[in-house]
Amino acid sequence: MYPIINRACIFTLIILFESTITFALDTDNFNSENLEKYIEFRADHGKYSGITTIYHGEEKVFESIHGVANRTWDVSVDLHTKFNLASVTKMFTATAIGILIQEGKIDPNVSFITYFEDFTKPEIAKNTTINELLSHTSGISDFFFQDDYLYSDRSRLRSLEDYDRFYSNLTVADVPDDRILYSNTNYVILGRIIEKVTGMTYYDYLRRNIFERAGMENTGFFEADLIIKNVATGYTIDFQASAEFGVPNDGALRSNQFMRAIKGMPAGGAYSTSRDLFLFMQALRNGDLITKEQFEKMTAMHRGGYGFGFQKYTQNGIEVIGHSGGFYGVSAMVFYLPEKDYTFISLANVDFGAQPVFDRFINNLAGLNSPEPINLDLEEFEKYEGFYEIESGIRAGKQVEIKSQEDRLLFDNALEFFPIGVRQFFDIDNDRFTITFHVDSSGEVIGFTRTDGRNFTQKATLIDASEVKILQPLTVSEEVLEQYLGNYQFTEDGMMPGHQPTITVENDGLMIDNMMYFLPFEKDKFFLEDDVGMQLHFKRNGSGVIEEIHVMQGDDLVGRVEKLD
Repeated sequence: MYPIINRACIFTLIILFESTITFALDTDNFNSENLEKYIEFRADHGKYSGITTIYHGEEKVFESIHGVANRTWDVSVDLHTKFNLASVTKMFTATAIGILIQEGKIDPNVSFITYFEDFTKPEIAKNTTINELLSHTSGISDFFFQDDYLYSDRSRLRSLEDYDRFYSNLTVADVPDDRILYSNTNYVILGRIIEKVTGMTYYDYLRRNIFERAGMENTGFFEADLIIKNVATGYTIDFQASAEFGVPNDGALRSNQFMRAIKGMPAGGAYSTSRDLFLFMQALRNGDLITKEQFEKMTAMHRGGYGFGFQKYTQNGIEVIGHSGGFYGVSAMVFYLPEKDYTFISLANVDFGAQPVFDRFINNLAGLNSPEPINLDLEEFEKYEGFYEIESGIRAGKQVEIKSQEDRLLFDNALEFFPIGVRQFFDIDNDRFTITFHVDSSGEVIGFTRTDGRNFTQKATLIDASEVKILQPLTVSEEVLEQYLGNYQFTEDGMMPGHQPTITVENDGLMIDNMMYFLPFEKDKFFLEDDVGMQLHFKRNGSGVIEEIHVMQGDDLVGRVEKLD
């Protein structure tokens, strides 16, 4: 299962090749060279740092290691690096519940108050089953987005009991029959139920009944202030971290050390290695942790691409079972492909590092053509610069700017497109999306088409700079601005569900959460100072009273915020 090379040699290779090592064996349906080129390309552009390992049956057929585990000390990623798993941890929690179900200690169909009698809000516990927690169909809000959690001292969250104080502000939403409402709260509650039923801490129970039984010697919930060898630090530039954790929105790469709790818990934050995760997935399939029958029940798709602690869905005609994980500076994909007998594991300590690699792997297996970047002269990039207006498709009427930036095009100051032809470019984070530029008979650029080759298509026309719509802020009195203040909460059907933003008047505008400055440009409409496409539209009822806010990104409604009584 390991390549025939000892560990000392591996460390030598890592040093010699600047933290890059690839081990690959071709199989009938898998082009390892294509995948490695894509990983190298992403790593070279700061989009990937981590390890990707693929097994066919029990044989390792691919391994690629790139990047730095700790940038302060310039420590390279290696085979033994322990990565934060984020929500991949939920599979561990679900497996522990599965063990207790098959032992007859938990009935998944009863209300969880049966096991958690002192739950802070009994009206929720009486009306929610274990299965609803496992499948994210409870409708319980996610306290990770509540102010009492966001502004808490996360260095004190060392036991699951420390999280009990966040339950008092939970709400419950109706969940449509064909959907889930993903909430980390469900899994923190499940962890507490494990403790109530077993009389052990959640951490001890998982260590004895999962990690030790599966031979996972390098997996655990490591407290951040302990000395643990080979632990990767997460690094992020995600602007949303400013909204949640007060991180300066300055584009600087930062450690996630002060954004996460000091210790992981049942919803996320365990650490593991690629090798240990393969042992875990193998033990699940072999019936070594829970019975094969129980595994089949828990991985049966319940709704919304989710089973009972496991994601299950079909991508490009290929069935996958497992879990993804993501946080600021954390990205993980751990999936088994039952029809093809592949196990895919990708762990990264940068934003959105693993998902595109998984997508490329699935596209590869499905026989889809994968774009390969080429080199173009700088002047070739520069001729596509300018402002464009979308004529048809999503966000029709929106104006976007395209800039050249070294070896790529920057689309709307956000997406990075690299050349695969003289007039065609692909998105580095989602290679199904391409931009094809159109030229007139004299070769002058006149517009573009952006598409994913399936359901998404935008067509745009190049416009003169004089046609660009520039929003001008209005001068509004402080008295008028104060009418937009109040207590608000994000709803469950968009960004940051459950979060209660702080809104204050500052410098002729509105300051959100002490970091995002919005300026008025029409009655009840405000734009973000640094991004006019991000807007707040205040909505009034028939009596003219403000009752909610629509958070807009262009023409897209990305969040709704209700005004509380």
